[in-house]
Parts: sequence; structure tokens; C-alpha cells
Amino acid sequence: MSMDEEIGGLFRQEAAELMASLERGLLDLERAPKDRAIIDAVFRDLHTIKGSGAMFGFAALARFVHEFESVFDNLRQGTHGVDQAVIAVALRSCDHIARLIEAPEGAEATSAELLDALRLAASGETPAAPPPGWSLVFRLGRQVLRLGGNPRLLLAELAELGATDIRARLAAIPALDALDAQDCCTGWQASLPANVPQTAIEDIFLFYRDDMQFDLQAAAPTPELSAAAQPPAEVPPLPDPEPEPAVAPPAAVR
Repeated sequence: MSMDEEIGGLFRQEAAELMASLERGLLDLERAPKDRAIIDAVFRDLHTIKGSGAMFGFAALARFVHEFESVFDNLRQGTHGVDQAVIAVALRSCDHIARLIEAPEGAEATSAELLDALRLAASGETPAAPPPGWSLVFRLGRQVLRLGGNPRLLLAELAELGATDIRARLAAIPALDALDAQDCCTGWQASLPANVPQTAIEDIFLFYRDDMQFDLQAAAPTPELSAAAQPPAEVPPLPDPEPEPAVAPPAAVR
């Protein structure tokens, strides 16, 4: 065993004990969020993990825990109370410390994400509501199946753009005795994220727009509700398709 491996093994052994103590402290803090002694104990564990990590060459770990420790230092000073949001992110951060010890490569993005979430939770601020996305309602032309069109391919392209809540709209399907299996009577609706350009959505239907009903609108946000509690955006109904012209039966041949 090389010297580096031996040193790394010693640090991992010490870190495992500190991590167990840290996790116990966070769980105790969940039950007693105002207990200053527990907050101080969590801070000391973080401080020791940071110092040992830096000494043994775990630079990414030391950077992450330094910021983690700073958040708890602010909590010690009473800038914001410890609540469930803080505990939840702190426990996730505790798991991330274990990853930084065993496999630090490629973990920087997760470190930044967790630290942002931890600072936000400790600040007591409400996360900004996500921007409204797109609400799409469409019905292809009745003849599209006869012309070789495939609605499933269009739905797959929408899904690749991040479409969610894709639903069929069946109101225009006629009664069974009047139904022609080659007629496309189904409409669809979907929600798409705000970062999808309008042109990217419209381009999917480029070869169908002349003979279809297409309604794309920015979904209206609901300020009085949280993002998690917002109901689906109201989707405007599509007009019923134009009836096919009646075709006179062929004259009898004599």
C-alpha cells in the first residue's frame, strides 16, 4: 500500500465517524430545531471534516464543507431559524460529502446546486416561481392518415422538447356507426416548458399547418398559489371539425 493510499484510508476512517456524528446531529436537530447545543455540535463536526479534508488533500470536499459550515455559522448567530427545509437540504449535503470522499470527480455541479439550495433554505426566502410555459392544443386534418401522416411521430417530437401532460381530446370523434377508421378526429393538448422557443414548437407542424387547427399560447401563471399547487392551465376548446360534404350515391347502371 502506498503512502497516499494509507493516508487516504486514515482520513476515510476518521471521516466515517464524523459523518455518523453529523447525521445524528442533523436528525436530533430535526426533533429540536432550537437547541443551540445541537447546532454547535453540527458546526463542530463540519469544521473538523473541512480541516481534515484539506489536510489530507481532499480539496473539493474542503471547499464544499467550508460553505456548508458557513451556513451553519449563520444559523448559530440567529440569522434564521432551523426548519424542515434546512434539515432536508443539510441531510442531502451530508450524503454528498460521502460522495466527495469516495468519488469526487464530476461532483462540482452537484456541490454548487446543493449549496445554493442550502443558502436559500437558510435565508427563509421563498423560491421564485418558475416562468410560465406553453399551452398547446391541436387537431390534425381529417385526411392526414390517408396522406401518410403519423400523429405518434409528432407527439414523440413534442416529448423530446420536454412536453408534459400530453392528452388526447376525444370530443370530436363521431358515433361508432358514423366512424371511419381512416379519419383523424382526435385532438391533443400538451404543456411545454418556457425555455422552448415558440418556433421550435411550430416547426414540428410545418407540413401540417395548412390543414389543421393549432392553438399555442403562453400558459398563464397563478400568483396566489405555489408552483406545486397550481392547477393545470385552462385549455381552450377547439371548434368541431367541418363536416365532410355529403357524397351522392352513384347512379344505378341500366
